[in-house]
Amino acid sequence: MHDARTLRPLHAVPGDAPPQHVTFDLLAKRIYVTSGDSGTLRTYRLADAKLLRTSSVTAGSYNVCALDGRVITPSLDDGRLTLLDSRGLRSAHVAPTHTMRASS
Repeated sequence: MHDARTLRPLHAVPGDAPPQHVTFDLLAKRIYVTSGDSGTLRTYRLADAKLLRTSSVTAGSYNVCALDGRVITPSLDDGRLTLLDSRGLRSAHVAPTHTMRASS
C-alpha cells in the first residue's frame, strides 16, 4: 500500500503462491488477495494491512472482486464461484452447470 498523496510505501500485503490478484472494498475497509495456485484468499484490514484471515477458495481463483462487503472469486480452472462476506467467511460455493444439446 502507498500513501495516495506522497506515493510513499506504507505496508506490504503478501499473498500465497502466484498468480495473485488484489482488490479493495472501501465500505468494508478491507483488502483481499487471492492466490490462484494456492486456492487461498487473504483478508487484510485496509487501515493498517493487518492480516485478519486466510480462507480456502477453489484452486484457480486467480481473480477477486469486492463491493459493499461481499466478495466473489471465480475459478478459471473449473468454473466454480466462491462467494464470501467481508470477513472472508464463505457464504456459498457455486459449481457450474453444463447443458449439452445434440446436433441435428
